[in-house]
Amino acid sequence: VSHVEECPHTGRRKFVALSQEQVLRISETELEEILENNETKILEKENPTYEKVANIANRILEANRDIPEIFGKDWTIVLINQSTENAFVLPSGHIFVFQGMVDFCSSQYGHLNEDQLSIILGHEMAHAIL
Repeated sequence: VSHVEECPHTGRRKFVALSQEQVLRISETELEEILENNETKILEKENPTYEKVANIANRILEANRDIPEIFGKDWTIVLINQSTENAFVLPSGHIFVFQGMVDFCSSQYGHLNEDQLSIILGHEMAHAIL
């Protein structure tokens, strides 16, 4: 059957309309567009919130090092200073987290609940590898 693949991790069969090469090309185009559209809102790596998000993502990656697709990507993190409650990961491994999502996962006193953000990031990262 054409365009049907089996996921090696779940055993589930899925329809695949684009080749992996096509997906990665589209992903790189999306990356450029997202970075350009948010150029003035991207928080620096030295930002304490960026460091927290990076630590969470690195823990997820380290805990799943037995999955080959984890280390076949150049994972990057972009923290966008915007109130949108969203996070997503491009198929190429570029992780985007909006400040609004960090705030949503924080207490009324501003303390980040890392477990909550970990669940969201793990879910989004899984989309990039499954």
